[in-house]
Amino acid sequence: MKRTIQFKDKKVEGTEVSFETIREEWNVYRLNDGTTLKFKAVVANIIRLDDEHNDVGDPIYLVMSKIVAT
Repeated sequence: MKRTIQFKDKKVEGTEVSFETIREEWNVYRLNDGTTLKFKAVVANIIRLDDEHNDVGDPIYLVMSKIVAT
């Protein structure tokens, strides 16, 4: 599916890329007060920008995600 995305200072076309989740792991942190926090990013959408590349020529992907915590 094609989408128009605001990228830097212009609107560009992008293509939504389907994906398969292989693994989503938790990041675990122990705070100085002894509290343990667990977070992970869960990807919702991935869009490859049409005709946009980084300095070494790789395609640019935008990843939309949400953070889940326990």
